[in-house]
Amino acid sequence: MIVRSQVLQCSLAFGESVIVAHKTRQADDKPFVDHFAVTIDDWNKDEVEAELKRGGLELRPDTENNFVVKDPDGFSLQIRGKDMEL
Repeated sequence: MIVRSQVLQCSLAFGESVIVAHKTRQADDKPFVDHFAVTIDDWNKDEVEAELKRGGLELRPDTENNFVVKDPDGFSLQIRGKDMEL
């Protein structure tokens, strides 16, 4: 099911999973994977933040319901609460 469609972005939902496709930001216009996200049902911002920091991850708050971290290879991972709007 298409949950949101704009000129440069489209969000596709499959049950509780979502794929967001958008125009590339790469200078060569090649497709790429920007990041992936995991959703936590029982979101508690303070507990998630403490656990990520305990794991030695440098986190960037993005909204009240998510953080973005880099994995050991430098790939972006979004960790989000179930109620975060797309």
